[in-house]
Amino acid sequence: MLSTDVPYRLKAIRAHLTSGASLPMNVSREADAAFMQELKRMDPKRHARLIKNLQLAHLSALKDQYGPSGRCQNCGLVLPTDIRKDSVYCDRTCQKNAYLARKAA
Repeated sequence: MLSTDVPYRLKAIRAHLTSGASLPMNVSREADAAFMQELKRMDPKRHARLIKNLQLAHLSALKDQYGPSGRCQNCGLVLPTDIRKDSVYCDRTCQKNAYLARKAA
């Protein structure tokens, strides 16, 4: 059994399309939990990848929330206090090197 409330099989899809009704939304905590359990059971690799991506997105959101770390993103040196608030690179050279590294990748 699928955890979504969508028409299944060709006959059900045709009946739904002829009725003109919209699809029901399945966005509740219970539906999400059921989906995750089903995914874990049916496709463990995809489940693990989804969990990893959710955790990375959460960490990224936390980093954005707390602002820059006070270190240069290219070389890792501690930024001077006068530029710490506005910059993520210690100088123009580091900024250029980081740009070139991103461009080469």
